[in-house]
Amino acid sequence: MPVQIIGGSTVARANLSNITYSAAKLQAMPAGILLLEADGYRERWLGEGGETVRYYQIPWGTLDAARIWFLGVSANVPPKYSLKTQPGYSTSTQPGLTSQGGPLIAITSDPGAPPEAGGCLSRIPPAQDPVYPWLYCTNFELERGQGAFVTDPSNPVPAIAYVSNDRGGWAAGPGGGSFSDGMALIKATFRELPYEIRDDASRDMHPVGEQSRWIERNFEPAVEALPLARLLAANPLIFISGPYSGNTIVEPGAMLLRTIQVRYVWHQVPDPPVTIFDTTIGTINQALLYAGPNRPGFPAGTALFLQPQTRRGRSAAGSVTFTVNLRWLVRLTGWNNFPAANGNFYPAAFKDGSILYKTADHDALFQVAAPVNWQDG
Repeated sequence: MPVQIIGGSTVARANLSNITYSAAKLQAMPAGILLLEADGYRERWLGEGGETVRYYQIPWGTLDAARIWFLGVSANVPPKYSLKTQPGYSTSTQPGLTSQGGPLIAITSDPGAPPEAGGCLSRIPPAQDPVYPWLYCTNFELERGQGAFVTDPSNPVPAIAYVSNDRGGWAAGPGGGSFSDGMALIKATFRELPYEIRDDASRDMHPVGEQSRWIERNFEPAVEALPLARLLAANPLIFISGPYSGNTIVEPGAMLLRTIQVRYVWHQVPDPPVTIFDTTIGTINQALLYAGPNRPGFPAGTALFLQPQTRRGRSAAGSVTFTVNLRWLVRLTGWNNFPAANGNFYPAAFKDGSILYKTADHDALFQVAAPVNWQDG
């Protein structure tokens, strides 16, 4: 019989986030985790965000799978391969990740087919708070093991494990005995994230694909001063009223152009396309640059790609990932449009027809490179 709370509120909890729970995420929970919540829950809310802290009891043997399920993981999967778990995985021709079953492994539906060039970014999203779905798990901590501690017989290097003696293992004497799995008390912290979370299936349905998730966008409007001295030689700036009407202005100053400094922070990226970064620096976008759901994108020819920055880290599963900072300087008049004597901007090119600022596919900046084994470097 379900628990009944007499006198409790029947009003639905407020949720203005438009974020719902991922059924696929819940179905991918590794077998045996159970998620028995323990005492100690707390929450903290600020004016612009909040966090919750929850404690769970899980079987000790599921600790590794639970860490990956709670925090999520990003991996680079060769396009002909799928990253699945064993045992109990299902063959798939689509690359992807799952935490169902056992350890993550790479499989292929065609064992004789070599991996294709490039990679495919596949992600297991982090777990959501069970009450506030817009909060995602950002911290996973082992508080303590519960049961008797022994040396883990399944680990190749001596390490601790916790067991239950409900099978009477101690009666076998030193060095023997059969035990049931012990328990682990874990602490999970859930917070809002500065970017959108989507699983692979939702990514594939979005018009801009990978650019719709794990990207934090920052925009800083600015002005750029364009000197007018040479521009006004053919069409001087003059006073049009007052005692100096008709006289040329000796110091015409500068024309102020509206610009936007754009910075995208792409999180948890395995094998960023550094070669594409190098060849794209100094080019302008050949197509619309997506700017998120709350503002129109930047038209072709307006976004100049600047030098990127990368910072290395590791995922919950140990894979090398990077935080990537991508930067553009946007000139809304267009980088290959130049001011004429009348103050308006028009397309310009060299006499041989070539343009000053070359164009490039800036969407390619969001495609991971071929998988790299960092231990071979």
